[in-house]
Amino acid sequence: MAQRPSGWYDDPDDPTQLRYFDGILWTDRRTPKAMPGLERSTIGSPQRPDEHDDAAERTGPPSYDDRSANPWQAPPASGGSSPAGGSSPAGGPPAGAYPPPQQPPYPPHPQGQQPWQGQPYGAPAPKPVPLTADGQRISGWWRRFGAYVIDGILVLCVSTALAWPWSQSWFETYASYAEDVMDAQQRGVTAPSAPEALSEIPWQWALISLLVYAIYEITLTAWHGRTLGKVVTGISVRQLEHPGPPSVSDAAVRFLVKGITAVVFPVPAISGLGTLFTFVDGLWPLGDKQRQALHDKLPATVVVVGKVHRQEPLQ
Repeated sequence: MAQRPSGWYDDPDDPTQLRYFDGILWTDRRTPKAMPGLERSTIGSPQRPDEHDDAAERTGPPSYDDRSANPWQAPPASGGSSPAGGSSPAGGPPAGAYPPPQQPPYPPHPQGQQPWQGQPYGAPAPKPVPLTADGQRISGWWRRFGAYVIDGILVLCVSTALAWPWSQSWFETYASYAEDVMDAQQRGVTAPSAPEALSEIPWQWALISLLVYAIYEITLTAWHGRTLGKVVTGISVRQLEHPGPPSVSDAAVRFLVKGITAVVFPVPAISGLGTLFTFVDGLWPLGDKQRQALHDKLPATVVVVGKVHRQEPLQ
């Protein structure tokens, strides 16, 4: 038995109605049989593939409205039907239509970078870098610490060489004690106690170290704002309010506060307090707004990245 194609046929239950057959079952779709122009309609009539090709050749390719590239484009000024839903302003969506999707609110890109090349969307904003009044970047803590270590090694080497005639016996005693301790560890016996001579550092060595440190720090800081350690780490000391290295008097005050441990070291009663103050002074920039240490507060100096430019004070 040949299968009946889908289409409209006489309703077997009602001769006055047409009923749609989907090719397998009768559906509930009905329409009156007597309808003007129904005899000319081809709805539901099966169509052969060759007839479909002939119809395509007669009609040619379908023509599309140029507005299909932009569904929100307004109709031409010469007149014409507006899109379904009513007229709309030029370039806008027709009335009742959904607007085009909006872009997500991206954060503004950092200054000096191209859009969308800064922080990724949703990432936390970078911590602002402190600057001086004229826009020079203030140095971080690690650069300062590196310069402090380098300067300390240089001063120690120079002062030890200059004070060797007075400190030679002390170093020989220390070297002998170190050998005794290592020998005791190898033999598994108790290490000997430190000789009293090691607690008596030659005052000549302490004095020469203080003088070398003072001359080195004050001269280079007042001259061009940077010691050799600061040259290596790329930082400089300058005045806080305006460009330029500190004066000789400011550099001297800065040294006295910074080197308080070396100044009070020969006095055993207060040498411990000096060491504690130096420790607090070294960590102070970590919590300071301008990253100043305590030895920067009194002379009003600040450590910046780069060289110090000699300019006139800001008015």
